[in-house]
Amino acid sequence: MNLVQKIEAKRKEKERLVKKQKAQNLAVGVATGAALGVTAGVLLAPKSGKETINDIKEATNQVGDKISQKTNDIKGKVNEQIEINKGKINESKQKIKEYLETRKKDKEEIVDVVETIEEEVIEE
Repeated sequence: MNLVQKIEAKRKEKERLVKKQKAQNLAVGVATGAALGVTAGVLLAPKSGKETINDIKEATNQVGDKISQKTNDIKGKVNEQIEINKGKINESKQKIKEYLETRKKDKEEIVDVVETIEEEVIEE
C-alpha cells in the first residue's frame, strides 16, 4: 500500500468514527427524550392511576381484538386461495388424464395399423 492509500484509509476510518459517534449521540438523545416524555405524561396526566390503568387495559384489548380480526381475515383469504388452488390442481390432473388416455388410444391405433400391415405383408 502506498502512502496516498494509507492516508486515504486513515481519513475514511476517521470519518466512520465521527459518523458512529453522531449516531450514538442521536440514539442517546432520542432515548432520553422518550423517557422524559413518558415521565412527564404520567406525572402530568389529568387522570387517576386507576383510570390510566383502565385506559391501558382497554387499549390493549382493542389491539388484541384488531389482531384477532386481522388474523381471521388472513386465515380466510389463505383458505380461499387454497380452495382455488385445489380446484386448479384437480382441473390440471383431469386434463393430464384425458391427454394420457388420448395418447394411449393413439398408440393402440398405431399398433392396430402396424399389425394390419404385418398381416397383409405376411399374406402376400
